[in-house]
Amino acid sequence: MKKIAIIVALLILPLSAYSTMIFFAYTSDSGAEEHRAYERSKHFDEEKKQRKRFDALGLTLEAKPLFESDQRMVELKVLRKQQPLDRVRITFKRPSDASADFIVPWDSSDDVVRTAVPLKGRWYIEYAAVYGDEVVRTRRELYVP
Repeated sequence: MKKIAIIVALLILPLSAYSTMIFFAYTSDSGAEEHRAYERSKHFDEEKKQRKRFDALGLTLEAKPLFESDQRMVELKVLRKQQPLDRVRITFKRPSDASADFIVPWDSSDDVVRTAVPLKGRWYIEYAAVYGDEVVRTRRELYVP
């Protein structure tokens, strides 16, 4: 009887440990990785210069997921210190699936916009606006649970 109990214990303990590890691996998945990392790395210096210009103009883009409803919502907020922006364009890009990309209409007089995101996981938010006589851009990464 003791031998059977020992054999059962030796089988159940590792199986429960493996099951726990598999459960946490799937629930904490950050989404698919971007397949075009090499192409993006070519433009790193240009993107870094654009982000510095965006920050130098006193602009700040904040993005956060909201947990108020059943839908996956994201709130975008632009903080600006100077003149208003013209022709704002927000693009949500999915690194693993370009067919899920979409554009959010944004009235340049609004500082906050809320939008529904169709899929959970990693999203890149690309922000472009005309500020005075130049186009300013920035990019944020957001994980939507």
